[in-house]
Amino acid sequence: EYIKTQQVGRTKRRFEPMAIMKGPFESNQQGASKITVSLPNYVGAVRAMVIAVDNKRMGQLNELFEVKNDLMILPTFPRFVGVGDVFESDLNVFSMLNEGVTAQIKVAAKTPLLVSQKPEEEQFLKPQEETLVKVEFEALNMIGTSIVSVNVRTPDKEAVVTVALTIQPQTLRTYKQQSWSLNEAPLNITLNAMGLPGTQKAWLNISKLPYLSIQHRVNSLIQYPYGCLEQRLSKVFGQLALPQLT
Repeated sequence: EYIKTQQVGRTKRRFEPMAIMKGPFESNQQGASKITVSLPNYVGAVRAMVIAVDNKRMGQLNELFEVKNDLMILPTFPRFVGVGDVFESDLNVFSMLNEGVTAQIKVAAKTPLLVSQKPEEEQFLKPQEETLVKVEFEALNMIGTSIVSVNVRTPDKEAVVTVALTIQPQTLRTYKQQSWSLNEAPLNITLNAMGLPGTQKAWLNISKLPYLSIQHRVNSLIQYPYGCLEQRLSKVFGQLALPQLT
């Protein structure tokens, strides 16, 4: 739960998973069966695996298939984008056509990401070759998930690819504490905003004892990704002192 609070802005998978399971299906008298599968926007190779069962008999078969089209796009994006980042990405356009053709290439991105250069241009695609297109992006001063779409269109062909990019803070969540003493007079509290828009949270604690503000530190101690067994056990030592603080 604590780790999830640190991963703000992530709302969508980067790519659609290329894994599909279907069945069971019944075959005809010759042991054949026709199955239709709709693949996500994918370029590459897939392996089809079939398991057959008949009473106490079993069998299996797997085969590799290429997934390709006359016009294909393979974009290269960073895995994570920080707030305010400016970066350049490569778009590899593959033409399986038998003749050269002029294509319109259009790139669009939703907030909090902008296409800062070359959102739309023309490129001549050579037959049976790959064309490299470079596009520059800029992340705004806010977090969230941006959907980037790449569209390549020729007079009679079209290819579209969409990718979800997460724009996240450059640092982990930070905390700020303020304390006041209560008496009979009214207390007016003014909070000064800190951090990125949409990421702030505030808590009000009223107690006779001093507020130690250790909850987030304990969570960090418990959830820290320790490696070896000795390090995993060491996260318990700090918790031994908790009964003396409460």
